Amino acid sequence: MQPIKLYGGHVSLYTAKARAFLLNKRLPFDEIQATRSVYKDIVIPKTGVRYVPVVELPDGRFVQDTSEIIDALDPLSPLNPAYPESPGQRLAALLMECVADEWLLLPAMLFRWTRNRDWAVKQFGMFSGPELSVAQQHEIGEKLCQPFAGALPLLGVTRRRHPPSMPCTRTSCASSRTISCSIAMFSAGGRRLQTMR
Repeated sequence: MQPIKLYGGHVSLYTAKARAFLLNKRLPFDEIQATRSVYKDIVIPKTGVRYVPVVELPDGRFVQDTSEIIDALDPLSPLNPAYPESPGQRLAALLMECVADEWLLLPAMLFRWTRNRDWAVKQFGMFSGPELSVAQQHEIGEKLCQPFAGALPLLGVTRRRHPPSMPCTRTSCASSRTISCSIAMFSAGGRRLQTMR
């Protein structure tokens, strides 16, 4: 099989999800850093959007959005299916994916853009313009990061709601464990599950 091309960013949470899926399926792939020229020449013309990850399949199709990427790639190998066969377990897996994609994104964005913003700016700049000077990379990093950092209030992530001590994270993690346990109980048909400690 010709290698799949994964266009993405080293610091992209969703590129990491697609990469982990490809590795788990043991599908051959080449990861291509989404520099400015990759966005201009490939990502935007082929998908119509400015988001990564994007995969190019061996048949020449381009797929964007990790859930759609997983759906497109899963049939390419019988190894490690993305979702269980049982309808209940499949539903549980899809619910867990939804929690991870939509709800765990909030604390991830909070930490990245309030506590690690300088690091993120540097990474975005380095990966977008590896040929540029450090000052130019910083300028591009700031420009690229602004829409992400500016989206925090739209996601409900504000300093008023999440003070520096960030107690919400502990609550979110506890809620995620509760949700995970509830989903696990549901997918096991209500049977008690043994867990390793």
